[in-house]
Amino acid sequence: MAQLVAGVDGCRAGWLVVLVDEQGRPNPSSQVRLCTEFEEILSLFPAPDAIAVDIPIGLLDRPQRGGRVCDQQARRLLGRRACTVFSPPSRQVLGATCYEDVRAQYESYATHWNNRKMVVHWMMNNPWPSFFGHLFDPYFKPGGGYFGAKKALRPISVVWDYYGTGDRSAAKIYVVNHTGEARKQLTASLAFYGLDGTRKFFREVKDFAIPANTSAEAMTVKR
Repeated sequence: MAQLVAGVDGCRAGWLVVLVDEQGRPNPSSQVRLCTEFEEILSLFPAPDAIAVDIPIGLLDRPQRGGRVCDQQARRLLGRRACTVFSPPSRQVLGATCYEDVRAQYESYATHWNNRKMVVHWMMNNPWPSFFGHLFDPYFKPGGGYFGAKKALRPISVVWDYYGTGDRSAAKIYVVNHTGEARKQLTASLAFYGLDGTRKFFREVKDFAIPANTSAEAMTVKR
């Protein structure tokens, strides 16, 4: 009896399953199925002898030409259809997806810490593979969230507080001092550029002073 193989790929509706024999021939009685949950694939009848899921396992820490070794070998086997094998992104790229949101979280706390007691980050690190929501991965390698927090928690920083407070008619520029010393004669500047690279707006505040361990509004920008 020919062995049955299930090829599985994710889609918006769930999981698309194509059943073929070991020679790649479609099974006439159950060629294509749509499963909303992965558990349904494990309960298929007739039960497949093998389930091949199109999910990359094992990512490169850094990009390299041609992708992973398994990707390169698969292209050699496929010949003219080698272009159907794509290389998944590296861990660096996937980790960068949470850079901006973690940075914004810590910058928001830094600019308003006078009326906030603490910030809780979920999670510092996770015990399973994931690409978001943590500062360190299961192997304690820093991810995008770590570098977002590091950027937001610089000793002295200028933070753009978007048009999200009050009547939303003006944005605010804050200077944040995370050090234990007061700072004087600081300069904070803001510039807007068009898509053609020309500067559309510029404003600068000089001789700005700020106490230790606090934040202060440097300027506002109308819509």
